Amino acid sequence: MAIIITNYSEKYRDDVRNICLDTAGSNAREEKSMRFLLATFCDYYIDREAEHCFIAVDENTDSAVGYIFCAPDYQKYKRIFKAEYLPRVKGCKKGDIIESWASVNGPALFESPAISTAASAPACSRL
Repeated sequence: MAIIITNYSEKYRDDVRNICLDTAGSNAREEKSMRFLLATFCDYYIDREAEHCFIAVDENTDSAVGYIFCAPDYQKYKRIFKAEYLPRVKGCKKGDIIESWASVNGPALFESPAISTAASAPACSRL
């Protein structure tokens, strides 16, 4: 597998969202968990901070196999997240949210099922 790191592009949106879910735990594909996980750990970044998102792309398949996200302005993140992304998890019960949250053990900045050794790097594995 030949991998390059490049800027996020909308053409990889589905790949990145699937990586988020694939690395989130056993209940990630259940509707409420999926809604929570994508709203919390993925969509804000690729929707609003695309210029601060980087992806690992398998050159042979032209598919994303990992990502690194960043939101450099916390106040902007907090304002937009509360207004636009938090409402997406409405209807999720506290238990659904806690179970989903626990399944990923906190917000992940680096996710890649294909590059497992990089996922353990402390500098890029947690918020």
